[in-house]
Amino acid sequence: MRRRGRPESAPPRADPGIRGDPRVRFVLTVGLYGLGLLSLRGRDAWLADLLRPLDLATAWAIEALLRLAEFPVERQGWVLAHPEGFSYQLYYPCVGLTLLALLWLGLWALPGPMRVKVPAGAVGSIVILAVNPFRLALLFWIGVRHPEVFYFFHEGVFQAIMLGMVVVTWFVGLRAAVPPSEAPAAVPSEAR
Repeated sequence: MRRRGRPESAPPRADPGIRGDPRVRFVLTVGLYGLGLLSLRGRDAWLADLLRPLDLATAWAIEALLRLAEFPVERQGWVLAHPEGFSYQLYYPCVGLTLLALLWLGLWALPGPMRVKVPAGAVGSIVILAVNPFRLALLFWIGVRHPEVFYFFHEGVFQAIMLGMVVVTWFVGLRAAVPPSEAPAAVPSEAR
């Protein structure tokens, strides 16, 4: 059987080992990113100060969305408050930067050409940045109207949705990077 791109007489390539396996590269890259985030916990005041303008911009966007929906909100810096007492403070993970970093690192670690990864990352970034203020405005509404489920939605539901958007972008990028002609062929039913 002839392989694409190599003459029939060429010797088979040597196994690149664990370092050349794209799946291992992907898992290691995303895993090291996660460890990096964990190592910042409690020691990230310098990063929070650096990214404070993004917190302010996000707070402004959320305030605008809530006012557009005629929902009462007061903003002081990066803190949003409701007249009935509920409030939350925006912090740099809220603005979606950690998700964007995870998105781009994952795309970089996946196999495939950059000409496919960059558009996938750009579209994924736009979607995440566009959805995030709506997510935070809805989270504020939940905190005011249903405070008993606020943490469930904050730590569970919305985190899963946003992470799911990153994973979907990875799969779309991977699918676009590996053309159908290179995908494994299905086994004919007679050969089974």
